[in-house]
Amino acid sequence: MNTRIHPRHPWIGWLLMLVVAACQNNDPEETAATELPVVTVFYAPNALGDGTYNDSICAGVYRARAAHPFRLHTIVPQSVTEADSLLDDWLRAYPQTTGRHLLVLACEDYEEPADKYADRLPNDERGHTLLFESRRTDLPVTTFHLSLYGASYEAGQLAALASPSPGSTLILRANGYSDLLREAADGFAEGYCDATRTLPDSLTLSDNEKGYFMADELYSMAPLLARQYDFVYPLAGGSIQGLVSYLHTNEGFYMAGMDAYLNFRSLDIPFSVVKHIRSTVEEHLIRWLEGETEPAHTVYTFDTGRIEIPVSPFYPELSERQTTLHPLAIEKEQAYENRLH
Repeated sequence: MNTRIHPRHPWIGWLLMLVVAACQNNDPEETAATELPVVTVFYAPNALGDGTYNDSICAGVYRARAAHPFRLHTIVPQSVTEADSLLDDWLRAYPQTTGRHLLVLACEDYEEPADKYADRLPNDERGHTLLFESRRTDLPVTTFHLSLYGASYEAGQLAALASPSPGSTLILRANGYSDLLREAADGFAEGYCDATRTLPDSLTLSDNEKGYFMADELYSMAPLLARQYDFVYPLAGGSIQGLVSYLHTNEGFYMAGMDAYLNFRSLDIPFSVVKHIRSTVEEHLIRWLEGETEPAHTVYTFDTGRIEIPVSPFYPELSERQTTLHPLAIEKEQAYENRLH
């Protein structure tokens, strides 16, 4: 059973399904299905369909489901405020349910609600909570974080090689409040500065989650960016698709692909920073489904292979330089991690 909860759907139907479905099923196959563990995934607001990070999370969930069947409930809020409200509703319903439940909070935006509802989150043999992209170690949940500092450092060095003129590079951020984006921006800036002795410019798209969903606006902005910059490092979620679409039919600037392999979309994308979030999600879910004990908190750094930078075959000079850069990027990230602790 795969239930997608849309905010406009009445909650009563979903609650009844969870609480009394087992009592109403006479068919043996249906009864067996209700005995499966339940995984509920709260995605980032309006996240699915971004073509990169969140769609990869979704793929990881379904790959885990193919290996170990479970009932899946997918919740995609329309805003951060609505996400908080829907999570509150889910937590109110949870004590009346039976069977094993995994609550998946699939983005860093759920860190604050997890803090707010900490005493109500599933955290025992029957139920568990998994929070993505969080460094918090004081919450009653399992957390993991794929660090982008080292990969972004390497990307900054590669951008300096790809950019014809130092100082004409832009870091494009979806918002100014995300620690994840700040970490990546800082790593890129350090790498670029070490290579050029200049800092890249920085542009923030929004002061809220809208910055992840501004593909049309970025497509319109692209000609202006092309007049000002030789290279763009986009930390903007699904908004990146606006720039990818522009570069597919126009020239103007180089750009890094982000979260997924996008080199094939344009010759002006010499490399991509790829997070292997699909396999990471799949592994975490399968461990829970198989009853294994997970590490409470995991940070996946550049040396784990969870983040990679595939270079386009049309840029052999970048591939050659990357060979010597990679150990340095790992060293820089370790220094960053040491500063955090």
